[in-house]
Amino acid sequence: MIADEIHELLDRHRPWLLRVIQARTTLASAVEDVYSEVLLAIAKSDHRPRDDSSLAPWLCKIAIRQSALANRTAMRRDRLNKDYAHQSPDSSAANDPIFWLMDQERRDLVRQVLHEMEPEVRGVLLAKFVEKLTYPQLAQRLGVAEHVVQYRVAQAKKRLRQMLTQRGIDQEDLS
Repeated sequence: MIADEIHELLDRHRPWLLRVIQARTTLASAVEDVYSEVLLAIAKSDHRPRDDSSLAPWLCKIAIRQSALANRTAMRRDRLNKDYAHQSPDSSAANDPIFWLMDQERRDLVRQVLHEMEPEVRGVLLAKFVEKLTYPQLAQRLGVAEHVVQYRVAQAKKRLRQMLTQRGIDQEDLS
């Protein structure tokens, strides 16, 4: 009995419900999916209006709510995909042996330059970026003020960049 009521209700209101959903959904391909969610919400609802005068506003409210949920889900998915695409390497470059070889050569050159640096400068860089120590932790280890550590790290990075540039590695190559 209830299923027959829902089918009759949907047959009468389907055209305008689809227009409401289409107007409020960012993806045209999602209109039918949102409509299905509206149907599910109608079927689950225990508070369905009995009179026709309050039925259309109630259906409209459900359609708008389901459209908004679909839009938020799509935006969240797009943001995650964008973040993932930004983080993941280009598959063609990742599988190309020449890129792997160039990456290995850059790493070897960075290691060589680090080995040639003064031990104090190298130690600050390694502690900060390999051991991932914070500035307060580094300051405590070195027995100096935090701003002194920040200055030393900045100078060490500057020195590393200069030495790598002298050997033909640009900053774009390191990122």
